[in-house]
Formats: sequence, C-alpha cells, structure tokens
Amino acid sequence: MRRQSAIQKARHLKWLRALGRRIRRRRSKGAFFGGISLRRPDDALEAFRIATAKLPVPKIDVRPFAWPGMPKHKATFIYAPKTLWLNAAHDEVLGFMYQYRLLSYRSDLLIAKRRQSMVADLTGVESLGLDAALMLTAEYHRNCLKFPNRRPYISDETWPPPIRSVFRSLGLYDLVDAPPPNNEEEIEEPFDLRFVPFISGEKVEGEVADQLIRQLSEVAGSTPARVKVYAGLLEAIKNVRNHAYPVDAPPRIDPIVNRWWGAGAYQPSKRQLQFAVYDQGVGIPATLPKKTFFEAILQMTKPERTDADVIEGAIEYGRTQTDLEERGNGLWTICDVVRELKGSSVRIVSGRGQVTWSAGRGVRKKNFVNPFCGTLIEWTLRLPPEDEGRAIA
Repeated sequence: MRRQSAIQKARHLKWLRALGRRIRRRRSKGAFFGGISLRRPDDALEAFRIATAKLPVPKIDVRPFAWPGMPKHKATFIYAPKTLWLNAAHDEVLGFMYQYRLLSYRSDLLIAKRRQSMVADLTGVESLGLDAALMLTAEYHRNCLKFPNRRPYISDETWPPPIRSVFRSLGLYDLVDAPPPNNEEEIEEPFDLRFVPFISGEKVEGEVADQLIRQLSEVAGSTPARVKVYAGLLEAIKNVRNHAYPVDAPPRIDPIVNRWWGAGAYQPSKRQLQFAVYDQGVGIPATLPKKTFFEAILQMTKPERTDADVIEGAIEYGRTQTDLEERGNGLWTICDVVRELKGSSVRIVSGRGQVTWSAGRGVRKKNFVNPFCGTLIEWTLRLPPEDEGRAIA
C-alpha cells in the first residue's frame, strides 16, 4: 500500500471522470441493470473523490482470468494491504474498502456490456483483524443481495492458508464462486483466533443476536455478562435500523442495502472475546444533529468539536439520562457491556472519529482526515479466570 504519486492521481481522476461520463450517458437513456437505476447524481462522484482524496490507493491491475467452465476474460484485480486490520492500519484498510466498492460498481456497469469480473486478491495479507474481515464479508454479501443471479468470484489459490481458513469460518465461501477446498489443509486456529459465522439482517432481531452469542459461547466455553452483551448487540442493531440509512442520505455511486452485519472471534491465548456490528450507512456524527437531544450533547463538547468529540458527548449524555422517552442513551448501553469487565473495551468508528471506551482507562479518541464507510462497533471482552466454564448473567 502506497501513497499516490502526481501521475497516479491524475490517472485516477481521469478514470473517475470517464466513469462519470459513462453514468451520465446511461442515465440519459434511463438505463437499469440488476434492478438498480443508473440515474445517479453527478455529485456522488464528487463526494467519492472527497472521501478518498488522501487515502492510500491499493495496487490494481487488469489481467486475463480463467474459471472452470468459463472462457478466459479480462478481470480487474485489487490487492489487499498486508495488514488487513482496521485498528492497526486504518487508512490502508479504508482505502482498500473504498476502492473495492468503486470497482465493484464499475464491474456491475461493464458486465452488462461484456463479461468482466472484479477480484479481490488477498495473497499479500500477513495479519487480519475481525473488523476488516467483517467489512469485506459485508461487501461480498451486499453484492449477492443486489445481484442474486451472479455470485462474486474469488481466486484464492495463492492466499495464505490462515486467510482462507478465516473466511471459511466467517461464511464468505457460502457467498462466492471459489475453487473447491483442499482437504489436506487444516488450519484450526488462524492467528490464534476462532472465528464464528457472520450474521446479518434488516430489522432489530433478538433471535439473530442471540445466535451470535451462542456461537461465541461455543468457541469460548462461556460468555461473560451475557445479559449486557445481548442488550449491547440489540442497541447497535437498533442504531442501524433507526439512523444509519435515512431517506435524505447523500447520493452514492454504489448500491445501498439497508442492513447490518455482525461477527465474532475468540482468542484462547488471551481468553479474549471479540464481536462487532457494522453498517454501511451515513455514520453517527451525521445523524445526531437531527435528534432533539443534540443540543444537550453539544454542551458536553468543546466548541471546536470533532466527530470523536460528538461520539464521546453522546456516550456521556446517555450515561447521565434516566428518563424513558427518547432518552438518547443508546451509545451508553453499548459501552455498558464492558463497564465491569477489567481489561475490556468497546471501540466505535464512525464519520471521521474513533472512540474507545473502557472502565479502567476511560475514553480514548482518534480523528481521521477521511470519513469511515459506515459505522463499526467492536467489543473486546477479557474473560476473567473465575469465569472459566460458565456464563455470567
């Protein structure tokens, strides 16, 4: 992963403008593909350019691609960064995800004209986090939902075996066309992590959230603070349902599905549980100003506030509220999961901010130049020794 040179930036801008012209031509004809109208406002491309202006651009090339039973054809390959872990390589992962979205949509436009594929190559990945793994799985799942008659391709022969094992555990291979697995390959715990299959939905579904908790309990042997975990998951899902995809959301160049995704993993060496909820919506800082309690949140932030300050203010506001009607304490419910578990934390990434909350260390904030592609809420729970073999309500 590298920063763009002046020539690369010029080429990338030229390509974006060409894509804009293609969209406008199709828009003038009222073209549709896969049930999605291609009448997208011109400012969607401008918004994309602004969102990705200072992000590293992954390696992208076009080469022949062959698949069993298919004629050889050209495919666009996008190469993942070696650290596919948002918490460790935020800009590199975000740049990869944004370009993956753009190339997926470009492939959707071109495939109507001639057969062309877009393939993500994970050959160079050396470390992988739950956050980025869930985000990439969500992108594949979204493509399957929008184009149910066309499964995405992957070419994983050169992927490191632990990477293949992670995505098989997550359920990615149920969504794609891929070579058959090598039966001789056995990677039980890649990266010292046991992943569980992803879940997804459109509504606030307690049964689906409980399914994830059961899966985590099976791999970890227990789930601490189960009642709070359940409440935190439901609150994160409720945030998606109520706020992530407003009807007045700004235009985007990629198709939107009003869904959330969740997944989890267990790290035996640290007796640590991780689980996350992710959506591809507009972000918490963009929706809070429309709430009746936003003025109260502003009173808890400094005048020159950032997105991270707004998220922190919303957590603090929720912690101090006790009334039941539109109390605005959703983010505090999400954080309350880790309040009594030493060494545990919750991380919220949304807009241009990141807030990590833990009982022992309080709030840690980060601010970024580029906006995040949705909202990610990730819990990290440290299982206490006395919790071994049983669950704590």
